Amino acid sequence: MIIKPKKWVKNGVTYYRVRLNKTSLGLKVNKYFKTSRAAKIYINELQNKIRANEPIPEKLQNNVTFNQAVNWIIKNPQSLNINGDKSEYQFNRYVAGYRILLDYHWGGIPVKTFTTDEITNRLYEIEKERNWSSKTKYDYETFLDTFFKVCLQQKWCLINPIDGMNRSRVINQRKRLVTQDEFDALLKAAHQIARDKEHLEQKGWVWQFTPLYLEILWQTGARRNEIAMLTWDRITFNDDGAEIFLKDTKNNEDRYIYVSKQIALKLQTQKALFLGDRVFPPAPQSKEWANHFTGKFEMIKQVAKLDKPDSVHKETIVLHHFRHAWATYIFEKGANVDEVKSFGGWKNTNMLDRYMKPQQKRAKSLSKKMFS
Repeated sequence: MIIKPKKWVKNGVTYYRVRLNKTSLGLKVNKYFKTSRAAKIYINELQNKIRANEPIPEKLQNNVTFNQAVNWIIKNPQSLNINGDKSEYQFNRYVAGYRILLDYHWGGIPVKTFTTDEITNRLYEIEKERNWSSKTKYDYETFLDTFFKVCLQQKWCLINPIDGMNRSRVINQRKRLVTQDEFDALLKAAHQIARDKEHLEQKGWVWQFTPLYLEILWQTGARRNEIAMLTWDRITFNDDGAEIFLKDTKNNEDRYIYVSKQIALKLQTQKALFLGDRVFPPAPQSKEWANHFTGKFEMIKQVAKLDKPDSVHKETIVLHHFRHAWATYIFEKGANVDEVKSFGGWKNTNMLDRYMKPQQKRAKSLSKKMFS
């Protein structure tokens, strides 16, 4: 079967069109590519499928949409292990990413129609609106790469459009250190908003436990989703406070974290107020709040007058700064690198390089004592 791309000019822009209608194969293609090379690569992959007698499956004709594919993945979580086993935490991250894309009207698009250019453009629009870092954008490209590999395996599409993307990321280490005074201001703002929205049944729901959520993140250095998705069966109360078991975390390891007696008492109150398995549950018939908490944190920063970049590092506070602050402060209180790695759930000590400044201060102090 000979398939050739046809040059096509649309609105002054040159495209290369691949058009094919083979009812016997269940195949109907009408795609546009920006380069002849991209069109030929697509054609080559298509012909290989046909030559290998891999029937262009009936599912492909059914126009499985992005939303349908995401729902299928949620019901079949093992499907995401196509690139290696995923922990529960990683699975939740992937699904959270897909749901955010659904909020940007990806849901009704048949997965077989996505092209590299379309995904690049769509991600660019979201990147601008949500002010993504290069790492966050790279993470979403990774989520989509796995998504389309699953779709290929299920024969819902013919190509993985992420393969054609030039992917790169620049990880800018956060240097801003959130102080206790700044956290206190943020917590005060969260309480104020919670009081203002207490009468709102739906919109006020999450605000009622937001201050406690922030306090646990600050006190434990845990990742935001490790606490947002926490269930009551992972918490053990004792005379000193509470022990929280985090299972199958980002680095594929279990670990324990601990909260003070004051936080434990607040958790017991939370358990009485919000029934169910989740410590911080979504409101009835509402979307998962943890996927959309960024907007709420922006409101908190505005009320606390901490929504601007600092004068030294030009960084705006994000929730992950709490984790950095926790690691820095326990260094200053005498913890060593291995202890911080274990308590904080880092995969290796290289990840802690960004927290070495306090340790350097201690080394300098010890040196002065040695030579005095």
